[in-house]
Amino acid sequence: MTPPPTAPANPPPRYGRLGPVYRWLEYGTFGKTLERSRRTFLEELAGCRSVIVFGAGDGRCFAPLLSAAPDALVTSVEVDRQLAAQARDRVRRQGLSDRIRFVDTDARRLEIESASQDAVVTQFFLDCFSAEELARLVPRLRLCLRPEGYWLNTDFDVPTQPALARWRARAWGRTLCLFFGWTANHAPGSLPPIDAILRQHGLRPRREARFSAGLVRTTLYRVSDPADALKGSSTAG
Repeated sequence: MTPPPTAPANPPPRYGRLGPVYRWLEYGTFGKTLERSRRTFLEELAGCRSVIVFGAGDGRCFAPLLSAAPDALVTSVEVDRQLAAQARDRVRRQGLSDRIRFVDTDARRLEIESASQDAVVTQFFLDCFSAEELARLVPRLRLCLRPEGYWLNTDFDVPTQPALARWRARAWGRTLCLFFGWTANHAPGSLPPIDAILRQHGLRPRREARFSAGLVRTTLYRVSDPADALKGSSTAG
């Protein structure tokens, strides 16, 4: 039985209010690091026919995703109506509208169709929630995956080593949470333990890449045997 939608403890962030300046803020702060991280391991989804993307924002992820998975139909779940409108306009101009279904709702309120998706994609989405909310949300979203399905996640992260990178990541994480809390109603005051929560719910890391001295992490998870080990990892500048 699929757990019912949960009542959000906090209102969703409103990144749409940042409008066209967000992309320039991203490039000015991180260059093309976040863009590269979003494209990492997309080729692993090549055989997928159904992919659900949570928090796709302005839709810049759709073209590379659909290029990597040419037979896939995508469901996009986005709560911010401004961003969803930008995404619709983007995919219309790219000629991709017939391959994407838009659902304008909070992921916490989404009615989950069990075992309906080959892959879940979350890019800078899971860090929008507190650890407590994420512990409730992940098992619900996990239910939509078919056996041996994929979950591709990209988020800010705090590496365990070296100490300087860990300190830098914590400082950046706190700064980003404060900034987006002020500009976009981003509720968490610190980065939640995303990897630990995903692992707790039967998702095993198969590939991993880190960027910007470990500040950004892309991990490809798979629903599989608990004995599965990390298949491969890399670190980029």
